[in-house]
Amino acid sequence: MAIMGYARAVGRGDALEKQIAALEAAGIDDLFVDKLGAGREGFPALTECLTSLDAGDVLTVTDIESLPRGVPALVGVIRQVRARGAHFRELSGRYDTTTARGAAFFQWIDALEQRLE
Repeated sequence: MAIMGYARAVGRGDALEKQIAALEAAGIDDLFVDKLGAGREGFPALTECLTSLDAGDVLTVTDIESLPRGVPALVGVIRQVRARGAHFRELSGRYDTTTARGAAFFQWIDALEQRLE
């Protein structure tokens, strides 16, 4: 099991540095960072992170705001995590699918996904 950290520059200031410091303090094994907003390039570091996930790995972010915005984008990320047999954890503790209680998060995403189809 590996703990993959993902950070994305959101807003201005030292927010990215704070995300990186928090992820490193959480003991991540690998860090993936996107410094540019989504454009034609999308989120290359997030894509690399998602494709490197193995079963049992944990994608960790400091806040769900680090992920691409919008419900369809969030559903897409969680779908990829789940398809790889991996978990998702937000350091604030709101979302942590490594716990039985947190597994309800995937069920919530499934419900959203069905409504979007």
